[in-house]
Amino acid sequence: MNDREREKSRRLVDLCTVENAVELQVLEGLLADQEIPCELMTWHSSPLDGIFEASRGHATVKVYAADLERAKLVLADFKSQSDG
Repeated sequence: MNDREREKSRRLVDLCTVENAVELQVLEGLLADQEIPCELMTWHSSPLDGIFEASRGHATVKVYAADLERAKLVLADFKSQSDG
């Protein structure tokens, strides 16, 4: 892997948007169980005191590009369990 590919794989990309803090905690824990680091962009704790939360969701979950496919599998499993 060259430097450019390595840099691209360490770029944060959006995985999903969650609607509430409970969903966020569960998904964050599932990703951690698979050793997939994530970063969160929460709209609830923004300086504007959550005024965008209704339109943008509670938080956007971001993962490294290199982990995206594995993270999508975790997300799909999480969604299938929460729907069922």
